[in-house]
Amino acid sequence: MFYFQRLVFVLFLMIFFLSCSNKLQSDEKIIIENFPTFKLSQYRYLYVIPHDGCGTCIQKSIQFMKDTNNKNVAFLLIDNSKKNINNLLNSTNNKKQVIVDSDLILETFGITISKPILYTIKGNHFVNKEVIEDYNIDEILSNI
Repeated sequence: MFYFQRLVFVLFLMIFFLSCSNKLQSDEKIIIENFPTFKLSQYRYLYVIPHDGCGTCIQKSIQFMKDTNNKNVAFLLIDNSKKNINNLLNSTNNKKQVIVDSDLILETFGITISKPILYTIKGNHFVNKEVIEDYNIDEILSNI
């Protein structure tokens, strides 16, 4: 009986990790296909920032985008307001690192929620996805 329980647990873990890996691969494929100018190999992180949602998270994320000099981070802004996008782009020094999703493509594919997402990139692939919340944003930003 113990062997059966152990086998079920191992199978559960394998399915869980495979599903997470497949989701990362799915997100990666959607982003690469819809934003061809974005090159994974040039960055260590992709920071997805929706315009609407968790106010504190988004405010801190946008401020980080404006202030950072870190060339290892690409930013993907999701907003269909050209005025908002222009204001954000005009207030940041790293425009070359910013990708704009004004057609809300990521929302169409269900990738984004109301919170920013940080993808960690290794080589040419996403290896981690963190949803940024009020309780973890400061720690995550300090580690980038």
